[in-house]
Amino acid sequence: MQTHLDHGRSNHSFASSNVTITNENDQQLMVSFVQPSASYQIDTTDLWESSETLPEWMKDYFRWHKEARQSLFHNDNNHRLMIVSCLPKYIKCGGLADRLMTLPFLVRVAALSERVLLFQWGRPAPLEEFLLPPVGGVDWRLPPDWNGSGGERVTVQDEILTFASNHSIPSFRVKFQAHDHGQVYYDYTLLPDEPTFSQVFAECWRVFFTPAPPIAKRIQTYMNNNGLEVGKYPSTHLRALYNVEERDPRFLEQLTRHAVNCSLQFVEAEYPYLFFASDASYAQQVAGEYGTHRGYHVISPQHEQNPLHLDKAIQWRSRSPSEYYDAFVDLYVLSLGKCVSYGMGGYGKLASYMSQNASCALQHMTAISLSECRLTTTYTRARNTSSHVLTNDRIFPPPMRGLTSEEDGALLLLRAEVVHPKPQAIASTRIWNDSTQIPQWMKDYFNWHAEQRQRLSPENWNETRYIIMTCMESDEKCGGTSDRLRLLPAMVRVAANTNRLLLLYWERPAFLTEFLVPPVGGVNWVVPDWFHDILKANADRIHTLDRLVAYSQSNRTVIMSRIQISDHGSKYYKEQALQSGESEDALRQHYRDCWRSFFTPAPKVAKQIESEMKGFELIPYEYSSVHLRAQYGLEEHGRDPAKVYNWTVNSLNCISHLRPGGPFFFASDSAYAREVAVEYGKSRNTPVATRLHDKDPLHMDLKPSQPTSPSDYYAVFVDLYIISMGECLAYNMGGFGKWGLLLSGRNLTCTVRHWTAGVPKAAANKNGCTWQDGPTERQQLNRTLELPLFLPPMNIYKQS
Repeated sequence: MQTHLDHGRSNHSFASSNVTITNENDQQLMVSFVQPSASYQIDTTDLWESSETLPEWMKDYFRWHKEARQSLFHNDNNHRLMIVSCLPKYIKCGGLADRLMTLPFLVRVAALSERVLLFQWGRPAPLEEFLLPPVGGVDWRLPPDWNGSGGERVTVQDEILTFASNHSIPSFRVKFQAHDHGQVYYDYTLLPDEPTFSQVFAECWRVFFTPAPPIAKRIQTYMNNNGLEVGKYPSTHLRALYNVEERDPRFLEQLTRHAVNCSLQFVEAEYPYLFFASDASYAQQVAGEYGTHRGYHVISPQHEQNPLHLDKAIQWRSRSPSEYYDAFVDLYVLSLGKCVSYGMGGYGKLASYMSQNASCALQHMTAISLSECRLTTTYTRARNTSSHVLTNDRIFPPPMRGLTSEEDGALLLLRAEVVHPKPQAIASTRIWNDSTQIPQWMKDYFNWHAEQRQRLSPENWNETRYIIMTCMESDEKCGGTSDRLRLLPAMVRVAANTNRLLLLYWERPAFLTEFLVPPVGGVNWVVPDWFHDILKANADRIHTLDRLVAYSQSNRTVIMSRIQISDHGSKYYKEQALQSGESEDALRQHYRDCWRSFFTPAPKVAKQIESEMKGFELIPYEYSSVHLRAQYGLEEHGRDPAKVYNWTVNSLNCISHLRPGGPFFFASDSAYAREVAVEYGKSRNTPVATRLHDKDPLHMDLKPSQPTSPSDYYAVFVDLYIISMGECLAYNMGGFGKWGLLLSGRNLTCTVRHWTAGVPKAAANKNGCTWQDGPTERQQLNRTLELPLFLPPMNIYKQS
């Protein structure tokens, strides 16, 4: 076996480290691993840097690879390549384990021979359809403009070692399958105290691969929907159809029960779950029934068809990459268990090697017999003690973005990719980082947004792509306040998924900053003054959410969004949330802190809200709110006073069931309704607070009969914020009232929809509510209003 690779010096400036070792036969072996250049600066955010498992020579190779990979953008021919390939013309490449379980072996050979290790698949699809380099990992992709042939194809281990050590060969392709996956060679050439092949595998894999976004979403959704928690369930793989098309059902039942029994020893009484995957659907059925009989929950994939083998699917050229996703989903779910049991073939074994806790692995059968249910020793490694512990909240590192050229750093969009900031740029004062409600992807986007917004200038504005929520003077219709702003979380999600800077800009009826501003430590969404002309000259205007999602994935630099949609983006947000493994109630959970990260009332509005609250003697969350939209569709002419009277009384009757005795805050677009509310409250000996001195609030979208000032619209925001600080809510038409409850972050079940014209009968009691009296003696509140109520405003003039 060849163990020494003779390094002639190449004409680039990288160094090598020479080490003499003595193997188990007392043979002296000289090994020489490549090292990065003397000018290389260690980046602590690179995944390998924090690993306690990877040997130093491997970290040096990853650092060298990072430098060498960048120079490939210049078509630098000074670097030799080793390309792991499965091209469309290849007849056979093997399954997942055959193709990828050789990873540590290939890394060792590449490090010894100073070769850039890359991957290129064409069968059944590019590897990038399934796996991608993670942020901070090794970029193993061929540059998009690389035009080399790749060289000769090499298929056996000795030839790989020979080709790799021959410096006259600039590049060659590897299509290598072996039962030991190169493990024997790897472990034979270990340095003193160096971790073995099986011990480094999981960390090495994590540095190279993260699932492509569609697969990652499937994995996370599947685990959440089935109650599987990372590192808490044992997992079992049964390769039942190894080299055969079918098995005798009775024999298959025997294999299945034995496999399940081997894993049941690791099930805990308080968490009785086990994941079982097989290439035979009948085996999965038997496993489920047997688990139920034993009192356990055996979870199995519910695929429409058995997962396709990468190498054996018929008519593979006509198949979509998504038809192969199940093979990757099952592999990762197996690997995320606390103990992996596997049988024949390499698939289950690969999952055990990928596991965080590969010291807990067992082989329940071989190709010739069933095995005893004992932990393996050959492949045992200590539990991963690094800082990269996975949780259900964040299972996978995000995928690396594509760099189209080294000079301009232009970003090539990857589907559904969420942007991630540089950790050292995250300020401790960012208010979203303290939130326990908003998801990590949103925090990551806000941190990235802060970086991009801070560096924005007239010189570099076209290096970033934008979504700008607008209402321009030239727009005929923009909608009311709820129409314009309630869809904020959906817009954040689109912007995060497509690497765009989300900003807001109003011209009508006034600048948005007259009413709302970014808080200190929040998201700076303000469009700089110098950007106004650029915005009007360069933007595409989009009016529907579907078109926005599609356009955002394009290379268009500036997209102006003026969207009115009845569900305010909730359907889109829910679909995206479920695909990401978030809860069905994600929008409500995320809304308040998302809004607070963007907005605080402008100082004059905040002062008016605090003045009203103090005058009404209202304490946040110790009163309930009523919103009555009385003039819906009749803003110019008004509604019949008799109807307004009845609706007002009914709305207060309804809220009395949620908080008997009040106090209540009553908001309406009808001055008459507010007068009725106060009088009705007096007749019921219940305090009803409302702003009687105001006229009907101006609607944002209706052109007034005479000139207005921004202060004429303050009432809209005053009502909204006071509604949001109530404990419960009664509302009818339009989105304004329920929007206030979303801003509160409180339980949406503490609501009642009082019936008026325009409210579906199924959604409210048309017969009306009756009044419910409160306590005979009202408890006196000793609390006083604590000011200020709001986060301080950002200095937007300095920031712009």
